[in-house]
Amino acid sequence: MELLEESIYTNYLIKFIPKEKRERVDIADKVKLEFYKLHQDFKGDIALVAEEGELYNPEEINTAVKPPDEKEQLDEIIQKVNERFPDDFTEADRVIIENLYKAFEKDPDAKVINMAKNNSKEMFRDSLFKDIFMKKVMQEYLGNQQAFEKLVGGDQEYYNTVYTLIEDELYRKMRG
Repeated sequence: MELLEESIYTNYLIKFIPKEKRERVDIADKVKLEFYKLHQDFKGDIALVAEEGELYNPEEINTAVKPPDEKEQLDEIIQKVNERFPDDFTEADRVIIENLYKAFEKDPDAKVINMAKNNSKEMFRDSLFKDIFMKKVMQEYLGNQQAFEKLVGGDQEYYNTVYTLIEDELYRKMRG
């Protein structure tokens, strides 16, 4: 179990190691030690045996497990919804799902993270996350509603600016 935990932890840390060679990598703002446990595994001397060859520091670390890309996860979610509702899935639906996913990604709630870490997937899905998800849906809905109201019913200069920029770009693309 300890080996699995260490593997998960190191795979998480590997994402923060830059690809280009540096003398020092600072991860102080990315990792926080909350508690530790000290226990004695062994007491005695360790004899080191010299082997042929020497140790070297590899230039590049290639791990077999690639950290999942945020875009790939989002695309997979959208693809699964589209497969389930192929005749009823629009571009607006895709935008809503994308906005919801990004809203949870960009502003992760410590309470939600704690619930996910300390409960089963079923408990999280069936009980704990439902209210939080609905609140986020309503926030996104109100935000989009306000954005459309701002565009249509608000400042005419704002409307004209958005209109001109979109019209200009679409005209250029359609002509090209």
